Amino acid sequence: MLGIKSLKELFGRGKETWNENDISFLVYKNRFDEVKPYQVVVVFADDDELDVYDIEEDKIKTFKVSNILSKCNSYDDAIEVASNEQTKYEIIPPNKTGRTFANSEKLLEVCFTGFPKAEKEELIQLAKESDMFVRTGVAETLGLLVCGETSGWAKLEKARELGVAKVYGAEGFRNFIETGEIAE
Repeated sequence: MLGIKSLKELFGRGKETWNENDISFLVYKNRFDEVKPYQVVVVFADDDELDVYDIEEDKIKTFKVSNILSKCNSYDDAIEVASNEQTKYEIIPPNKTGRTFANSEKLLEVCFTGFPKAEKEELIQLAKESDMFVRTGVAETLGLLVCGETSGWAKLEKARELGVAKVYGAEGFRNFIETGEIAE
């Protein structure tokens, strides 16, 4: 758990200094079409993602903006909206998504963050052509985090905690592919 001391280090303030205006009540649909209510404090936002502190679970999460179904006035409202919204979606069992999360070939795992969509797609294709396994999030098995100009705070922090190597920009990634070296 993060705890107040870590939150102060991460955000410059702790839970005790939050006020009700800092808390957002969101309804979010995950990749399994499971709809849930959340009480969060937004830490970082861009056009595609929100990095939030989930108050109930006491941890940082990254939400895709496109999967936020509603912003509510209270947590009770979010619970009700989530319940109603869930009727529109059939929950997909985690092993039935059709997505492959396992790196059975033990390729170098790479994750891209903070790039415009078109550039990110180009870099993902380059990674696949270079026999790399592309992840969407930071995990213990990740070998390289490639950071664009609007890199998500949660991914950077998790990579730091796990000791994952980072390169910056598309050129840094291309240099890594050509030389195998990470520019300092």
